[in-house]
Amino acid sequence: MIGASTTTRSPHGSLQDLVDPEALVLASLLHSHREPRFGDVIADWAIRNVDLLSVQRIRNLLPTYPGDLHEGLASRLAWLAEIAVREGADPRWRPLLIPAIERDPIPLRSGGKRAVRAPVTTPPCLLLSLRLGLGVGAKADIVAFLLGRPEPHTVREITQGVGYTVSAVRRGVDELAEAGWVERRDGQPAHYRAHWSRWHGLLGLDDEGTPRWSYWHQRFVLVAAFGVFCEHLAREMDTSPPAPSAVGTEMRVLLETHREVLGQLEVTSWGAHQPVRDWLAFGAEVVRRLEISFND
Repeated sequence: MIGASTTTRSPHGSLQDLVDPEALVLASLLHSHREPRFGDVIADWAIRNVDLLSVQRIRNLLPTYPGDLHEGLASRLAWLAEIAVREGADPRWRPLLIPAIERDPIPLRSGGKRAVRAPVTTPPCLLLSLRLGLGVGAKADIVAFLLGRPEPHTVREITQGVGYTVSAVRRGVDELAEAGWVERRDGQPAHYRAHWSRWHGLLGLDDEGTPRWSYWHQRFVLVAAFGVFCEHLAREMDTSPPAPSAVGTEMRVLLETHREVLGQLEVTSWGAHQPVRDWLAFGAEVVRRLEISFND
């Protein structure tokens, strides 16, 4: 979450993951009522780093959370927007403001500085460094994604990763290719990649390369979706316990909804040649693999 170390290390100690600030903000807000310290950390971090966040990306990512969570998450985001406007003097957040009576305020404790200016020159904060240099917007995030996922990608794949609109990504990546900053491979569809060797000197990266873009937002959304599923099941068990087949059907709907993301994260896949016979058992295995993926 925000304020904590968000990188993982290999057995040799090399940094592996890029920090995704919007994913961390939304996940921290979502769980702020379960962890009292989050309110202080989020508020303190935002005051010092709000200019590094993309308001548009946050607005784009918010609807990808399960519908049951939208209202509460939007109200807590409005709470953060108030801090960003009032304390961070950042007018970009005004569209996220809602009347105070409709907000879900997060309790704050007094005393203690819990966050500092983000260390943008460290490899895990590459995205923030690019935003400072190129501006907060699609282009900086596209470069970070392509550096963090060195294999060639289509516009659709980049869009899924960075969370901007298809038109914004297409325009951004084509302009970056025209400038010679990324490579375009023509085809149906075209593919794009960024050469690490062309960027590492400018960005101060060492010979180990760039930390990986690890789809943290998609991971957090999956965890939230499983949480909503479990809460619904618990309520049903208290009133009228459903049949295992009905629960299995609900699990199948959940997994099918996130099927593309599960494949993207290399958590699991299924199809005609890998049929699922027990969706409850399969879902439990997916949760286990997802947990492992957080620690890989």
